[in-house]
Amino acid sequence: MKLNLFGRGFTLQLAITVACEMAFILFGWRDSADHLLLRAAFDDWAVCHGHWDGYVCKTIKTGLPAVDIEEALTDLYLGIETSTVPMYQAELCEAHKRGRLVCSEALFVGLGIVIAYFFDYGMSFTGAGALAWRLPIACQMIFSFVVIALVFGLPESPRYLYNKGRNEEALQVLCDVYDRAPDHPKIVKEQNDILEAIRLETQEGGYSWARLFHRDEVQTGKRVLLAYGMQFMNQVGGINLVVAAGECRAAEESVIAAGWHYMLIFGASVNCIPWVYVPEILPLHARAKGTAIGISSNWLWNFVIVMITPVIINRLQWKAYLIFMCTNLAFIPLVYFCYPETANLTLEEIDLLYTQPGVPARKVAKQLQKERRLRQQQQQQGDKVIGSAGTDSERDEKAASADHAENAEPAVEKTKTETV
Repeated sequence: MKLNLFGRGFTLQLAITVACEMAFILFGWRDSADHLLLRAAFDDWAVCHGHWDGYVCKTIKTGLPAVDIEEALTDLYLGIETSTVPMYQAELCEAHKRGRLVCSEALFVGLGIVIAYFFDYGMSFTGAGALAWRLPIACQMIFSFVVIALVFGLPESPRYLYNKGRNEEALQVLCDVYDRAPDHPKIVKEQNDILEAIRLETQEGGYSWARLFHRDEVQTGKRVLLAYGMQFMNQVGGINLVVAAGECRAAEESVIAAGWHYMLIFGASVNCIPWVYVPEILPLHARAKGTAIGISSNWLWNFVIVMITPVIINRLQWKAYLIFMCTNLAFIPLVYFCYPETANLTLEEIDLLYTQPGVPARKVAKQLQKERRLRQQQQQQGDKVIGSAGTDSERDEKAASADHAENAEPAVEKTKTETV
């Protein structure tokens, strides 16, 4: 059992968030510093230790073969990091905070890029020789040290623990994260939802890589393809074409302004949403493997777009942008009809979107969103009543009623149970 060094409630949630954000600052810094100058799970400190090994090697590197080996090492751990950190964050936060917290990780990638750019730019004026490029690379180890120090005191994901049969530890993690007692309605409901999701997802046995694409009761194969497609759209929308074109000194001011406008919209939408959507759309039994497949799509198509961009710009010139205009237009109906809204839904409620044969997931999502709004209204009304109550006993009784209304099971789940 892992040590919990950060207490309960807000302090623990803050430590989890800081560790995840620091990991993504490291992601942005590493990507930019290398560009300018030349845990099989998140809970495993070896992920950032691997980063640290790579940065030490880069700092003292000599010769191109060493560069290639060190690049491969850090890229390997970068891939592990980007496929596990969003998943870990998504499993350890409340549904209504999940979008903001995981989306902020992409913001911290940008922060890492900005730090790296200005650090490198400043070092270019020092005349320090090799130190001018070795120091920015070496300083990446600072963020690795921070993440390693934090990870040792963070809990395992409760869903991982329940999936491994370590129910007592999982319950303790839920109580610590939400700062509630084990018998609190919120804790009881989330525990029951997780256990029911595990039962539903694993009733056909274990899941290998090959079985991820099979059709089952929770439509695992379809959801893995949705995860892959989300990151595919992230790259095939053409962001790396715009970035590459923006580096051309001969580009006209109008083209540069249009590129900035595109990157602003991209950064606030398509750049953030896939990192939230990929881990949350996948069922628990396939979340680790499915997230790895989804993130691999980002890196694969990133590579493809970067490699073909110089060719198509050279041959097609301005017409190259029309290709990506068409891809972005094609993504609109694809997103509308195939990707259900998941805002404010728990990870277990998202499973319910795919358990009703013949009913589109987006319609079930709308129904669940409507029911959640009704529960929130009931809770607000209960809060008003509590505020006007005259005695402590009346307030306690009505507060308990409000909690039960907040955590009531969705009608969709009841319908599913009756059908079975």
